[in-house]
Amino acid sequence: MKHNILFFCIILSLNTFSQDCEREIFRNEFDPIKKTKTLETKFKPIYMGWRNAYSIKFSLTDGEMHLNLSSTESDKLETSKEVGFLFENDSSLLFKCHSHQTSQLIANSLIYFNFFELTKDQLLLFANRKVVKVFFYGDNTKQDVDYSRALAIESVAICFFENIDFSKDLINTTKKTDRNKDLKITVKNSDGNLTNCEYTKNEVDEIEGWRRKTLKDCTIARIKADVSDPSKDLNPSTIRGFHVNIRSVDTTVFLTVYTNSYVSYCVNDKSILAIKFTDGEVLKINNQGKTDCGKSAEFTTSLSKEEIKLLKSKEIIFIRLSSTEGYFDFPNIVEPKYFINHLDCVTN
Repeated sequence: MKHNILFFCIILSLNTFSQDCEREIFRNEFDPIKKTKTLETKFKPIYMGWRNAYSIKFSLTDGEMHLNLSSTESDKLETSKEVGFLFENDSSLLFKCHSHQTSQLIANSLIYFNFFELTKDQLLLFANRKVVKVFFYGDNTKQDVDYSRALAIESVAICFFENIDFSKDLINTTKKTDRNKDLKITVKNSDGNLTNCEYTKNEVDEIEGWRRKTLKDCTIARIKADVSDPSKDLNPSTIRGFHVNIRSVDTTVFLTVYTNSYVSYCVNDKSILAIKFTDGEVLKINNQGKTDCGKSAEFTTSLSKEEIKLLKSKEIIFIRLSSTEGYFDFPNIVEPKYFINHLDCVTN
């Protein structure tokens, strides 16, 4: 009888833990197209002030773990170049912000995000040690916040850890030679010339054998030639530069474009990227990414074989990006042969 009671208590405790984790996990799904697992926890507040708030969550996308930081004020997150965590045993972690922040419209409020790459050892520290203080570092500023919600972030980190199969869900990071080699290579592009390909990622998944390639972001268009001084811009209330990122997962090629704007705007499932070529032909591409808002809202799509063939064969003369605020034209193309020169970097 005692053994039966003990067994019942163990099962009850496991079910309780599982139910707690179900409340902590926001998304846990496998993408059959990209062949990757997506895992996200819910956001946990780490600072609540009168005019701003910071929250944190853990995420797994495209085989990489990230620590995500959100804020209700764009300027607060933009000035936080680094974020540090001090743990109860005097251990510490320091994260550098990503090159640009993203944003989403949630419950009629604009929330700004930045993210940081997260290793398994760093995740274990969050899961095993309580955070006692958080530090936000700007260019010439430092803000420290006493952390009163340590149990919340510890529990969500444990749930995140428990839902990852480290042998299958993550890109293998033990073979440094494969991760770090070939970040700069030369390929022959569509017009027969040599192109220098500069990657931020060029690696093979150790389990599935998929090749992942991500090129460095590139500015290919501007509102006008001289935008170093915003006061000289013809229209300082709109977008200054048009930036492109190309990546591939296995045989699928993804295109992401974003801008550095003076004001916030949104892209959604109705947004269209129109690219005009020198011969007058226009390629229109629909946004397949989620709704994104802010000064660097991202438009994301996967490219078909026909779209890739067209982009690799013709020079660009004009770009138009539509948003919920209207459309933005980019008549000054500074890299008209960008796709001709660089699509082969991720397709070969």
